[in-house]
Formats: sequence, structure tokens, C-alpha cells
Amino acid sequence: MKSRILLLFAFLVLISCKREQKISSSDWTLISNHLQYKEQNGTFQLKSGNFTYDFKTDQIPFKKIVLLNASMAGYISELGAENLIAGVSSPEYIYSDTIQNLLKQGKILNVGSEQKYEVEKIISLKPDAVFTNYIASFDNTYQLLKNNGIKMIFLDEYMEQKPLEKTAYIKLFGKLLGKDKEAEKNMMKLKGIITN
Repeated sequence: MKSRILLLFAFLVLISCKREQKISSSDWTLISNHLQYKEQNGTFQLKSGNFTYDFKTDQIPFKKIVLLNASMAGYISELGAENLIAGVSSPEYIYSDTIQNLLKQGKILNVGSEQKYEVEKIISLKPDAVFTNYIASFDNTYQLLKNNGIKMIFLDEYMEQKPLEKTAYIKLFGKLLGKDKEAEKNMMKLKGIITN
């Protein structure tokens, strides 16, 4: 009886570990229903929720970013790219020793909380991009940052229900930060843990 339950459990785990889906007709890499991207003709196109972004390949990888959502710091830490972070909001919710040390050294700045951002500080950092979840009540803040030449990238990874899809956001960060190999290594490690 125990072996049947174990076999059923293993089967369920294996069918939940789908490979990265590709939509062959247009070469989109599908991470989830909320996120997909493709590289084509010198551009990188990203669809995240209701937002679409187009970057020329010379605009990425980003060299300096700001995170307005603490949950995104985990992806950056897994890629070993903490040195690319110029600012974070609500650092008390970030559990990376490296990021906390960089905050103490003043190499990463606290740019406010998830309730109120210090817009002037963000602008002064001149980041290549700001990553956050989209919150409609912050539209004026987002527009002010955009008006100052800052790219806003809205990623709603908190809406993902499947752990592998949420984890696969690391692939997007790998693409945008020039850390593709690190992202793939992390995904392979995770898939190995789940299937073993």
C-alpha cells in the first residue's frame, strides 16, 4: 500500500514538472500565463500581465536596477547579481545577507517602503530599470519615473500559483541581467531536487 502511495506521489510530482513551453508559431518562451518573452531581430520583447515591453539588444543586460518589491531580491541573489542593485524598498523584508551588507555599506540605498517611495532618490540613482508589482494607486509615481527616462517593468510573480512557474521568473532575470547560465543552473538544480 505504501509503495502505491509513493508511486502515485512520484507520478504527480513528475507531471507537475513540465518543461519550459515554447509556442512554436511565434517563438515565445512561455513562463506562465502571466509572463512570456522572445528574442527576435535584435529586440527582446516581454509580455507581463497587461504590459508589453520592447528592448533593443543593446539596452540589455541592465547594469543598474532598483527593486520596489522585496520578493524580487531572491531572484537577484540566486543569480549572484546583488552588485547590480542600486536601491530597494522595504529592506527589512529582504533576507539576503549580501544585500543587507551592501545596504550597511551604502552600496545599495533604501528608497522607501512599499507604501511610499522616495522618488527623488530613485531618480538620482539613474537606474536602467525599476522592477515592481503593478499597483494602480502608484500610477502617478510610475509616470514621474518614466518621465525621467526610467524604465518601469511590472512583474506580478506573486500571482503565480505553481511553484515551478514562480521559480522560472529567474530565467527572465537571467536574460535581463546577462546571467543566463546562472539562471539555467539554478533551474536545473531545482528540477533535480523536485524529481529526486
